[in-house]
Amino acid sequence: MRLVGKKKTLPTLPKSLNCARVQYILFILATTKESSQIMLMKNNSVIQAFPLIMASQGERVKIVTVTGGKNLIRRLIAMGLIEETELEVVQRQRGSGLVVICGETRLALGAGMANKIMVAPIN
Repeated sequence: MRLVGKKKTLPTLPKSLNCARVQYILFILATTKESSQIMLMKNNSVIQAFPLIMASQGERVKIVTVTGGKNLIRRLIAMGLIEETELEVVQRQRGSGLVVICGETRLALGAGMANKIMVAPIN
């Protein structure tokens, strides 16, 4: 794996992140010029964001941003999935997506769609 552009310093990561998330973050940092998809500035603090597909079953997360196009964003808005929306992962299906709870509604999301929704854990 080679770094693109100038030498980068890797951010310090919380110990609560599991190995798969750390590998994903390091992969993104090593293959893209900007790490804005992973590290987002909100209220003068850095939020560690990861794709919804990587959330574990039973984990509560908050939508930070969406990395998809306008059609995906339009579809998510119609489903009620906008920024700052809290979700709980109810069921993970092997490689084909997951089921989340948004308020009192259960939604099934495919793997492609869930991979484009960046979330942060709720403490």
